[in-house]
Amino acid sequence: AATLLFVLNTLSVRAQNTNNGTNSAIVAGSLNTINAGSTSVAIVAGTQNLIDGGNNNFIGAGRSNTVLGLGGLNNISVIVAGFGNTNAAGRSVIVGGRFNTIGNNSRGSTITGGEFNLIQPISPSVANGVLAATIGGGLSNLVGSNAVSAVVSGGQFNDALAPGATVPGGFANEASGTNSF
Repeated sequence: AATLLFVLNTLSVRAQNTNNGTNSAIVAGSLNTINAGSTSVAIVAGTQNLIDGGNNNFIGAGRSNTVLGLGGLNNISVIVAGFGNTNAAGRSVIVGGRFNTIGNNSRGSTITGGEFNLIQPISPSVANGVLAATIGGGLSNLVGSNAVSAVVSGGQFNDALAPGATVPGGFANEASGTNSF
């Protein structure tokens, strides 16, 4: 039977979970961790998920997902589910899939699913640190560093490398000019 533990407005169900956050919760699962420096964050279920710092971050379920609190206050970084996903940007979402990554400072970005997709980190001086990039899914797609508002809808091995660049899908396509398609 699970035992609830309430400490410093923090909730954790005992299943080898570790909750060192403030006003934070681990609801179910095992081997999940919320590190100190995390405030008002939650892991709902799954195993071996990690929230490492920041505020208002969330992992729904899955395994070995990581949200890094690198985006400053009010991170609002989310991983809904999946395996081995990493979200290091504030106000960004990874819906599912595996081994997908949203890099540091790539705020406002989304990866819907797929595998091995990457939205690279952005320089904070570019567009005030807002990338607002999207990868719809697929395999090994890339939105390059500083490619503000770039989109890869899906496919495999596609790259959007410039501001406003769009790759609708396919295999090994590259959009490297500003607003290119």
